[in-house]
Amino acid sequence: MTKHMKSGRNVLVLDIGYFDRERGTIRMSVNCLHPFDQLRLAPDDGSRFDRLKIPLRNDYNPDGHFVVLGLTEKSCRAYGYQDQQWEKGIVKMLRERFGNDRKIVYRPKPKKPALLEGTVDGGTGSIEGWLRGAAGCFVHHSNVALDCAIAGVPCFAVDGIGKGFWPANMGEVISVPSIEQRHKYLRQAAWFNWRPDEIGEMIRFAIEVARK
Repeated sequence: MTKHMKSGRNVLVLDIGYFDRERGTIRMSVNCLHPFDQLRLAPDDGSRFDRLKIPLRNDYNPDGHFVVLGLTEKSCRAYGYQDQQWEKGIVKMLRERFGNDRKIVYRPKPKKPALLEGTVDGGTGSIEGWLRGAAGCFVHHSNVALDCAIAGVPCFAVDGIGKGFWPANMGEVISVPSIEQRHKYLRQAAWFNWRPDEIGEMIRFAIEVARK
């Protein structure tokens, strides 16, 4: 990607979709791996998300457990981490702040036994289930940042689609964005999520993004 951009060409990046994956959706970004800085370019039209009929929930429990999303070996190499280095840092921070009374659910990627000392195995079950009653969720660059917006659970995101909307680190005060803020974020993200039969429209939108 960098090589093409240095030559003055734009790069359209495609990956598995954010929403409605059972219909084969793909996500897109232009000249970057994650479109967090391009969400502002989405049209002021929420119909793309609204048609999915995904209800927003209020699953946050300030006294609940924490969820930590793991990194793949490939991502660790890309970001310069040792295996589980980032996750262990999060667990250490949570233990120092909350002691040993709070349950910490570790959800590795890819799915495998979650062997991380001081955590509960979250490798099975749905992310929706694990977010229910949670006090917060830590992601590095996972798309679960969007699931947190749907669930109404505070998220902390270093990179990825959650960067910018969610803070990177846990502050003294943990807050949940309003329904209106969450809806705006999700509606913007939906403009970077496309079905196979919408490829023509996706390309037109990508060209608009590249021009701005």
